[in-house]
Amino acid sequence: MTRTEAFKVLGISKVKDAKRAYRKLAKQHHPDCGGDPADFKMIGDAYRIAMETTSRYSSGGAMMSGMFSEKGQTMNESKFTKKLVDALERHGAKTFKVHGHPMQKRGVSDLYIAHTWWTGWLELKVTGSVPSDLQYKWLKDLTKLNVAAYWVRLDEKEDTICIYSWDDVLLDGCKASDWFARPLLDQGAEMLKALQGC
Repeated sequence: MTRTEAFKVLGISKVKDAKRAYRKLAKQHHPDCGGDPADFKMIGDAYRIAMETTSRYSSGGAMMSGMFSEKGQTMNESKFTKKLVDALERHGAKTFKVHGHPMQKRGVSDLYIAHTWWTGWLELKVTGSVPSDLQYKWLKDLTKLNVAAYWVRLDEKEDTICIYSWDDVLLDGCKASDWFARPLLDQGAEMLKALQGC
């Protein structure tokens, strides 16, 4: 989706109107309110592109490329989320990205995944970070309701991607460098199989 298309989806002509338009459309098309998940995803993508392209222009086009930054090769959480979502969706999973949008409720996990192999919630973290107390509570409460809920950490220092239960029990893991080197289809299958094993 181009910047022009993103503006058209949001029904705006100026970037300053993007957030207000996004909130209005997101409320109208939210799946919990009977909206179409595909439309809701398109609105979210349009908002992200409108804001990202604005950042790109405002910084003179000096955006980093690829998965890693130029300074310490550290992946941030949003890039990890995108990489994981791309991999899962290419393998047939439906994903609902909660993290980062203005309507996010505090403590709610980053990602909802629906697939024939596995359906549940994931909280995503990168090197050194762990869920907050509120996020642990959310994962625990979901588990009590028999809803699959885990947290996943990419740790570049240890070169691992690990899946944990709400109480920090390590359930599965693999080498991060191997995982990122594989085609997206294989990544998605690998992650879904790992989650299925949980």
